[in-house]
Amino acid sequence: MDIIRFWIPIGTRSAAINDVRHEIQNAKFANDGAAISVVAHSFGSYAISRILADQTDLKLKRLVLCGCIIPRSFPWETVTHRVETDVINDYGTRDVLPVLAKSLSWGYGDTGRHGFGRGASVIDRGHDYGHSDFFNEEFVRKYWKPWFANSSYVESAWAEKAPASPWWLSLLSVLPLQNCFLVSVLFAIWLLL
Repeated sequence: MDIIRFWIPIGTRSAAINDVRHEIQNAKFANDGAAISVVAHSFGSYAISRILADQTDLKLKRLVLCGCIIPRSFPWETVTHRVETDVINDYGTRDVLPVLAKSLSWGYGDTGRHGFGRGASVIDRGHDYGHSDFFNEEFVRKYWKPWFANSSYVESAWAEKAPASPWWLSLLSVLPLQNCFLVSVLFAIWLLL
């Protein structure tokens, strides 16, 4: 997915989401009756949230998120009954990309950096990781393999001792910079015309 389709929400994300939807449908047809589980990273987390919201007949055995950019306001209560086990959100306390996605675009969240928080029907599990650090054999064996093998949830001690986000990153999480950026682009285009 290129940066333009990632950034602009209107009409540009649907093709990528439909690609994921088709892959899930193909997996279901190729493995008739098999339980479907998803590990979704970055835009994949956003795509699966849209698919779950739109496709009410989709049922998953497990859903694990990492580098997540789903907004905190996502209505999990409307979809978690279609996921057999708890939804796990592995977030990285060194991951700045979800914060940038939230502040510089529309429709995304910073849950890959800060988690969903209490009250969400998602289990947040923090790690001393950046955006794509989850994809290493040690991590997969320690955290994901037990979960997929027999629903054994392994706690992360890091979440308890993780340092607070820097002030500038916390500020970036709440500033709607995408609007300022859009105004700047439109002003530049106007100047060129």
